[in-house]
Amino acid sequence: MKKLHLLLLFLPIYSFAQQTIQVGTGTQNDYDNPFYGLWDYSQEMFIIDEADLGSQLINIEMMEFELHQYTDGYTFNDITIKMAHTSTNEFENGVQIDLTGVNYSDLTTCLSGHDLVIDRDGWFKFAFSTAFQYKGSGNLLVIIENRDGSWQSGYGYTETTILPQNKSWKLYQDDFYPTEDQTGTAFNYRPNFRFSSSGNSPLPVNLLSFDAELMPDLNESVNLTWSTATEQNNDFFTISRSIDGVYWENIASI
Repeated sequence: MKKLHLLLLFLPIYSFAQQTIQVGTGTQNDYDNPFYGLWDYSQEMFIIDEADLGSQLINIEMMEFELHQYTDGYTFNDITIKMAHTSTNEFENGVQIDLTGVNYSDLTTCLSGHDLVIDRDGWFKFAFSTAFQYKGSGNLLVIIENRDGSWQSGYGYTETTILPQNKSWKLYQDDFYPTEDQTGTAFNYRPNFRFSSSGNSPLPVNLLSFDAELMPDLNESVNLTWSTATEQNNDFFTISRSIDGVYWENIASI
C-alpha cells in the first residue's frame, strides 16, 4: 500500500482542463433578449465573431446567460438551441426565420425541449445534449427557439452588450410559432455569453501511447513516456499531478 500511495501522490497525468470563453461584459439591462415572457413564442439569433472565440478548435458543450430579477421559479418551457458556422458578419432586416439571408453551414441542434427554471440571479447554464464543434475559423451563429406557448408575468432581464453592428435578430409571435417565411428585426445589443468545453474536447493531438513507470531507485519518482501520431498547432504538453484525482497541480510544460 505504501508504493500505491506514493504512486498516486507523485504520478503526473496529461490532463485536459475545462475551457470557458466569455463573450461580452456589458451591463445593459434588456427584458426581451434572448427570452421574452410577454410573448408565447420567439426565435432569436446571434452572431459571435471569430475574434471573440479565437482561432482554435472548440467542442462547445455548454452555454450560459446572465439573468436577473425574474420571479422565483419563473419557467420557460420547450427551448431549442442550435449552432452553425457562418460567414455573415451582420444581420439585415430581411433575414427570415428559416435563415434566408444568412450564409451558414454545419447547422447542429445542440439542445431541444429544454425547460429553464429561473430561481436566482446570475449565470444560467445550458448543457448541450449534442456538442457543437467550432472549427476555429469563421463566425458562430447561435439560434434560440422558445416554444413555451404562453406568456407569464414576472419576467426579468438579461445583461447585454451594445455593439456597433447588428449582431442580433429577433421575432416574437403569439398563438403559434412563426412560419418559416416570416421576417425578423435586426438589432445591435447582444447577451453576454459563456461558452464551455470539457475535458472531452477534441484536441489537435492524436495520442498513440502513454506510459508511467515507478522508479524506486530515484526516490520513487515516476518516469513518463508518450508518443503522438499527429499534432496540429500544438505548442506544449502540460503535466499535472493529483493526490486524490480531484484537485490538480500543474508541475511542468514540456
